[in-house]
Amino acid sequence: MTFTHPNRPDMKPDLTRWNRAGLSRFDYVDGDAAVWLEELRIAMLGLYLRGAPDEERTPEHWRDIYLRPEAEWPDAADAAARVAWKRLAPVFPPQQETRGRRSERLLKQYNNKTDDYSWELNRAFARASHVLLGYLNAYANEGYLRTATQWDNLRRLAAMVNYQPTPPASATASLALILKQDAGAVEIARGLAMKHTPAEGGSPLIFETLDKVDAHPALNAARAVDWNRNPNDIPFGKTGDPDPVRWHLPGDQTLAPGDLAVLANGSTGEAHSIDTIAHDTDAEQADIAFASPPAAHFPYWSSRLHTAADDVRTGLRQTKSGGSVVSIKGGGGFVMGDIIEMIVDGTAIPVEILAVVGTDLILNTDLSGETTVTLRPMLAFALDDGGKALASQEITTMHFLGQSGPFPITVDPDTSGDNLSNIFAPSGAKTRRGHASDTSAKTISGRVKHRKPPVLPGKPPAPTKTVSFEGKPPKGLAENDWFVARDLKSDALSALQVRGVRVSSGEYHVLFDKAPAGNHEDTEFHGPLKTPLAAVGYDRNPRSVMAGATARLSDIPETARQLLKPGRRVIVSRMLDGTPQDVLATLTAITPKGGQTVEIALDPIDTAAGWANGDTVFHLNTAIVSHGETKGTKILGSGDGERAAQVFDLAVKDISHIPSTTAESGVIPDIDIAVDGQRWDYRDYIDPAAEGTRAWSTTLTDDGKLKIHFRRRLVTGQNNIVVTRHRVGTGLAGTGIPAFSLSKPMKKHRHVDAVHQPFPTSGGADREPVAKLRQSAPSRMMANGRAVSLGDFERLAVRNAAILRAHAEEISTPTAMRKVELTLVPTGGATLTKSLQDDLRPAILNKCIPGVSVSFREYETLPLHLGVTVRADLTVNDKTDIKAAAEAILSSAFSLEARDFGQTAYVSEVLAALETVPGIENAIATRFDLGDGYDLFQPRPPGFTGPWPRNVATRDNAVAAIYATAHQVIHIPTGSAGSIAVIVEDI
Repeated sequence: MTFTHPNRPDMKPDLTRWNRAGLSRFDYVDGDAAVWLEELRIAMLGLYLRGAPDEERTPEHWRDIYLRPEAEWPDAADAAARVAWKRLAPVFPPQQETRGRRSERLLKQYNNKTDDYSWELNRAFARASHVLLGYLNAYANEGYLRTATQWDNLRRLAAMVNYQPTPPASATASLALILKQDAGAVEIARGLAMKHTPAEGGSPLIFETLDKVDAHPALNAARAVDWNRNPNDIPFGKTGDPDPVRWHLPGDQTLAPGDLAVLANGSTGEAHSIDTIAHDTDAEQADIAFASPPAAHFPYWSSRLHTAADDVRTGLRQTKSGGSVVSIKGGGGFVMGDIIEMIVDGTAIPVEILAVVGTDLILNTDLSGETTVTLRPMLAFALDDGGKALASQEITTMHFLGQSGPFPITVDPDTSGDNLSNIFAPSGAKTRRGHASDTSAKTISGRVKHRKPPVLPGKPPAPTKTVSFEGKPPKGLAENDWFVARDLKSDALSALQVRGVRVSSGEYHVLFDKAPAGNHEDTEFHGPLKTPLAAVGYDRNPRSVMAGATARLSDIPETARQLLKPGRRVIVSRMLDGTPQDVLATLTAITPKGGQTVEIALDPIDTAAGWANGDTVFHLNTAIVSHGETKGTKILGSGDGERAAQVFDLAVKDISHIPSTTAESGVIPDIDIAVDGQRWDYRDYIDPAAEGTRAWSTTLTDDGKLKIHFRRRLVTGQNNIVVTRHRVGTGLAGTGIPAFSLSKPMKKHRHVDAVHQPFPTSGGADREPVAKLRQSAPSRMMANGRAVSLGDFERLAVRNAAILRAHAEEISTPTAMRKVELTLVPTGGATLTKSLQDDLRPAILNKCIPGVSVSFREYETLPLHLGVTVRADLTVNDKTDIKAAAEAILSSAFSLEARDFGQTAYVSEVLAALETVPGIENAIATRFDLGDGYDLFQPRPPGFTGPWPRNVATRDNAVAAIYATAHQVIHIPTGSAGSIAVIVEDI
């Protein structure tokens, strides 16, 4: 571009001669202060050259005269003699000048300070011209979107196409309120504040709830029905090879191999001996294996392993058929196998003595219904080797002990005259003694012992199930206690459960659920077993909590159920291997199921499919918090009914902007405005339908404040335009606050005890930058804010302040519904949260044709790692400064903001970026890869779950280029320490 000065037709400067392909803007200025000082000198030189020819009095004659051959130079002595002001006289260089030498001469001339006031005035004027022309050059460029650099100028240019820059957005997050248990059904007003102090220091960030929350303590962390009951059977392994099972074992108790225990499920129990045990004292658990696996099925939740016998005792002999115990006084000398007569109603009945224990006789008869008995000894006759007994002739009947007890034989009298009879034992006798009745013998009174009394009041005795023990019962012995009965003869084990206990003088009686297998006196009773152990996992139901999209919750009272409405958000949480996992879903249906059971339906819930019932918690007191702090009332000004559309300045910086579908940018200012006490609504500034409505709109100013535009005439009044509420706090600083950073209200609250924040904050962003504004403003004109092409979907997504970049593609479906999938890069590299997706989806769907569904996916990061060695002259440069500058330029060149989807990363870009750093002479790339875990010289490893590049180019055994897919961005992750390594060497 050239122009011709009307008074100087010989001057035709090219104003664009410094503009070349690739430059982002025009350069209209061709000089600086040193150049303008030289122009002043040669212009004034022409005025002071007295008597010189006209051609020598023009600036063009002297401007580049020293670039010509010396033969064309003017006479220096003549020129100096003609100039009265010697400062203007030309100083001829020693040799022909080059462009570089000319620049050095001009700089030296400009920097040379003198005492010549006139010359200093010229120098000041040259400097002022330089500044003025710089501003004029900037203003000339600011007239075009592609070349403008000042944000406010871009805003004004964009307004010409009805586009307003995206305002700064406040970060948001979904969290759950944990109410105090005595709160009941309450309403938590909006504005509940919580504070986060950054770990790296700085001012605390305030977050507040955006809406009121109807809450109830029962909705804090609701559980599914039977969440704490594991219905599965405990796996004990196979016969002959039982597997160990892990049990909870208190740290102050130990078990050892050989210990007896009862595995019980309610009233069903099995006795077992511990074969092996491995203690885990830190976890207070133990792996226990039995000598043989249980025969029955034992569910986790209802089964217990009863251990730690309080005592081990044998039972007292029982009075039962063939085993009555009679205590006698005096008349000892009885031995086992003797026969004694029992007098019943005057009739003598022979009875076998089974055993003699002290003064107790064990008689082979049933005396369980008797208290006392009269006994009479019988005469005993020993048999000789021939099986013959010598007895008196008066004995006519003798009893012998047979298989079925005593039986008599009749004895014929002996008439040989010696008054003795030879009595031969019958073939069925078990012993070698015979017994004859002795009516002259003194009777013995005996007391029947150990009768099985009725243990349970009103119930008949149960002799076979009742076991008597000597002494006092163990402390705490009670119904439902478990015993292990071990038969001393067969070593067989059986489990017995107590049904009742009765204490008598010197003994006690225990009624069991069944009779012991062996004799009481030959059985060890281990019990009561006082320590019930639960299997690890007994209180966690492993079955899926979701049946499709529904779950049944327990312990939800009616007052809490009434608060549940479709559309309410739910945070579904679980802890897996010590790592919390959370899903944000929406209630779609609530169905009462009787009592305090409620069935809820959630959408979406695919992520939580298969989550275990016992691990899952439903947080139903959910709220959305946003970065910002509520402030008080501010008066905007006075309404003037004669003015069509008044505009007021809100003199507050950093007004919070919250998500909303009513604005094209996806956010609206979080302020309330009242006109004459009546609240007016917000409408988007670029919405033409808002004209004439009772609404207000906002535009941004260059200093971060807002202008309030009213869309119709206001009521005339004095200070009647009021901001009744506003929040301050916005920008990228609120994004990326880690999960669980907010744990409680900032101030004590009468109802809210704590908060559960499982998701990081997201959606915060600074106002739309210049680079993005250049693209967004003209692109809106392509489809007038509608979504027609895939590019339109991308532009709509990026229009939201929380989205940095978007990539759209159409997904084929078997139906007529068209599906568009958007891969998104949130601003600042934040997490693509469910809340952000919920805000984006309606904003996009409202502007596209019917029959289109939109889904979102998060971009994949290929984490670039760089290593460089740079060389610089360290005699004139500081090594630390060079290193910091190199790291800064690489961080900027390969930042998330600078890289696009699918953009290839070349190692040459590293060198090109370093060449722009002043002081660096040359550089070598020593590392160019994706960090540990990526061997770019090999194919993708099997089972690798992270993102993998589309392709890699190598040269000389080094990576030269990394190619990304359409869903990937190759960049240096924000805050990734060690991603850039710079070594500075002296040139």
